[in-house]
Amino acid sequence: MAKLNGINVQDAVFTVMQEKATAFICKQAFVNNKRFNSAQDIVKDKDTVNGLKEIFVKDQKQLFNYALPFSQKTEQNWFETFYKQHKKILDEFSAAKFTVFDRDDKGGFMMWFMKTIKTYFGISSKDSYNPADIWLIDKKEVNRNIILKEIDGPKGTQTIEELNSIMRKLYRERKVVGLSLKLISGQQAKYQEVNLDDKFFKAVENKKGEFDYKLMRVKFDLSTYGKGKSADFSTQDAVLTLGIKGTEIAKFQVKGNTTSRLSNLKIEGTGRGEAARLGKAPLALVTKLTAGKPYNSKFLNDAKSFPKNVDEFNKQMNKYKTMYNEMIKNAAMKKINIETKIDSKDFVSNMQKAFDGRSPWIANSKLLQLTFLHMVMSYKNVDNIHEYMTDLIFLCQKIGRKVFPFGPFGKLY
Repeated sequence: MAKLNGINVQDAVFTVMQEKATAFICKQAFVNNKRFNSAQDIVKDKDTVNGLKEIFVKDQKQLFNYALPFSQKTEQNWFETFYKQHKKILDEFSAAKFTVFDRDDKGGFMMWFMKTIKTYFGISSKDSYNPADIWLIDKKEVNRNIILKEIDGPKGTQTIEELNSIMRKLYRERKVVGLSLKLISGQQAKYQEVNLDDKFFKAVENKKGEFDYKLMRVKFDLSTYGKGKSADFSTQDAVLTLGIKGTEIAKFQVKGNTTSRLSNLKIEGTGRGEAARLGKAPLALVTKLTAGKPYNSKFLNDAKSFPKNVDEFNKQMNKYKTMYNEMIKNAAMKKINIETKIDSKDFVSNMQKAFDGRSPWIANSKLLQLTFLHMVMSYKNVDNIHEYMTDLIFLCQKIGRKVFPFGPFGKLY
């Protein structure tokens, strides 16, 4: 949760504000010909500040001060990000003639596109196709008609590949550009085009260079605290760390989709040094990936089918104890470090303690996590494990075409 001028703002709400602000500053650049040479220049521009004041407001109170020097670190960080994004977007799209700058505006392109892909392809979440946060469009109705014409026909006859083909064409022509945004931590913003051409897909599929991920370690904390009805696990998740050539690059968090009641797992990636998450892996695609070659496994993710209380656990404790020991053994054989913070002999008693404690649904989630980790560590060789982890990070980022033909987008980070 962010706190600005003493006002608490939910992370999701603040993220929407950030993205709307980037879209607005793009409008200032392309429509009103504004050019900023620093974060301070943005603060000094009265017209731009007035627009931002309409965005960064909660309960009629301003979240930013718009004064120099910056008095809030979060405000400074985001104004520096807005400037770096502004500069990079102008560098990359200097010849574009954008007139629409949309982040889920009423009647805007994002809402229209979400409705369109749901109608034609049954995709209920736009982020399952493309994680773009804002859209830059040159001509509103013209491009919508071009997209519809490409995928027109009797329902069920269209393919995602047809949609991708026209979306890539419009992106390359700088007519319809979806951008995924991250807080800029470096001196300059970086830009990458994703899912736009065969060169990119081949690099992803070969898993070389920047796509050569390895599983470095796993933190699966099964220690507990408290006694009786106050007992609970120390953590609610499992964290898998991935790296390239020994340098940590990303992490997976595997945990319940909610932490207040029984729920299935979610798998979410976070990049090194990024405030924003890489995204969640669509669970239907995780199931499809896991069932395919070379994994040929089953992603078990139905919390209701796992023990929900201590009595149900006790009936199956030998099964889960064996699973725990095999996970540890297989990881050691493949030289993958798993940190559980317990001895093997404590596994059953800690599970029993947690099931009898304050949050039995967390104990249930730990069994789902154990089942997932046991499956991964059981793969034939360590290369299969690294490949699986890499495929999962691609699903989180909506990269590639192995499991699903994700749509094109640009990444600013």
